[in-house]
Amino acid sequence: MKRVLVSALAGAALASTAACTSPGEQAPTKSPTAPRAASSRATTAGREEVTAGARRRLLAQLPTRDHPGPAPMSTAAVDRGSALFVWETGERRFCFGSAAATGGAVTTSCASSPGSTAYSSRPTVVPLVVTAITDQHEVLGADHEAVVKVTCNGRPLALRRLAPFLDGRRSVYAFDVPARTGGRVTVTVRRGHTTATEHMKLLWEDRGNQPACR
Repeated sequence: MKRVLVSALAGAALASTAACTSPGEQAPTKSPTAPRAASSRATTAGREEVTAGARRRLLAQLPTRDHPGPAPMSTAAVDRGSALFVWETGERRFCFGSAAATGGAVTTSCASSPGSTAYSSRPTVVPLVVTAITDQHEVLGADHEAVVKVTCNGRPLALRRLAPFLDGRRSVYAFDVPARTGGRVTVTVRRGHTTATEHMKLLWEDRGNQPACR
């Protein structure tokens, strides 16, 4: 399965927190509803601020021919202070780009022609781009089918559905795995009334001494 566009960007790992208890230890008391809601709003506001700032910086550095067409950019991932976007130009060329909200590098890449990401004649998953900003962020398309879930070693990954491409014919999705994860994920798709599985390679090979999806 050919990957259309690939970008590897260096960065620190995203933080992930979870509440854990040891055997016999009393579970922590739940926080009141109001502080949780306030925290959620603050997190959402922070992501929106990063997204808006990154989009402004990205658009400011794009050549005119690579600007989004009628449809706006889709936010594929929001990083710690950075965001990843995908879009189609007015010529229907596929593009992606990432930028930090307040400074630093801006990275963009666009297909040379619409044919580089042409609609498939058969049902298939189309790997579009992978970036390693902090976590490894994957964007894939689905032609003549819909993605039901993506799993790593049987565990479902959080799947985000983005705006479709190619006049709505290609469904587009995004998901994340830890930055140095290798191997391949399993993609379950729906074709009409049936389901099938496909596999998609991650950025790194399965080297045995690092986390991997198999």
